[in-house]
Parts: sequence; structure tokens; C-alpha cells
Amino acid sequence: MLILVVGAKGGIGTTTLAQHMCRQANAVPLDAADGTLAFQMAGLGAPVLDLMGIVQWTADQRGHAVECAVETRQPLLWTHACTVWRAPVTAFVWDAAALGHVIADGGITPPPALVDLASLVLIVSADNSVAQWHEHRLKQQWPQAHAVVGDLKAAAQVIAEETLGAKKKLSAFSFQRSASSPQSQPKS
Repeated sequence: MLILVVGAKGGIGTTTLAQHMCRQANAVPLDAADGTLAFQMAGLGAPVLDLMGIVQWTADQRGHAVECAVETRQPLLWTHACTVWRAPVTAFVWDAAALGHVIADGGITPPPALVDLASLVLIVSADNSVAQWHEHRLKQQWPQAHAVVGDLKAAAQVIAEETLGAKKKLSAFSFQRSASSPQSQPKS
């Protein structure tokens, strides 16, 4: 499963939510934003797999790298160049998501290929008019997306429990302001 985390605006906590979710669910971090998630999750001197590098590999090499990345939770880095070689890069990410859980930090403008691959899109938002305006705009693009507002660590815990089967550690918290407001639901 691939979960894509995007921000309603810059500096709102997209990387923080993705990082907490990776830790809660032992998921593979995929950074398609600014590199912060990949390098924070790798730690000093640990390898980050730049997905642009896999395009020259054989299918066997890519398959082995996918298995290793999922097994070791090796952070993946999606750079702008990945859109040039979209097919092998998206195939790699698809295979990783099929073998384990991948949490992608898409920043405020995620690559369209990641949006297409995502099983779930989360929009990190805030209780202010600017963030809510951007949240509304993003929900128009991705009607099935869910907004996350508030305590991002607690939200990551519950999302990991409910969607990825992570073990429960804290009290319940549910998605705030889901993609469909109660007023837009058809009446039975």
C-alpha cells in the first residue's frame, strides 16, 4: 500500500506526519518533496536510494533492490528527473508498495505519477483560512483525499493502525474533515 501525504501549504507538517507514519508502521519512506524525509529517516551516513539511479538497472537488479528496500526500510528519493524515466521508477515504487507499506511525502505539489499510485491521499491542513482554502482546492483535485488537522503524531498512530495494521499504542483519533462533508452525503 502506498499512502501519499501532501500539504495544504508549505511548512504545515507534511514531512512530520509522513515520518511518524513510517515509524508507526515500519514503512518505507519515499520523499518526493525536498529530501528531508529521506535523509531524516536514513540517519547520518546511511544510504538513501535515489530512484533516478534504478533506471539503468536490469529487472533482476531492480527486483533485488525493491526487496532490500522493503526489508530494511531504506528511504527512497523521488527527484524531478524521475518524471523523465517514469515507467521504471513507478514500477519500482509499485513493487515496493505491493511487498510492504510505502509512505510518500509529496510536499505541496506531488508528482502526478505518485498520486496515480496512491491507495490513500492525506492532506495535512490547519485551522486557518489559508490552509483551509488550499485544502478545499486539493480536495477538488482528489475527492477521495482526507484532511488531517491537529496532533500529527496521534493522527499518524491511528492512521497506521486503521489502514496499515500497526499495533495500537495510544487512544483513538480519527481523520478530521474527511473528503465528504456530512452535508454532501446523499440522504437515505
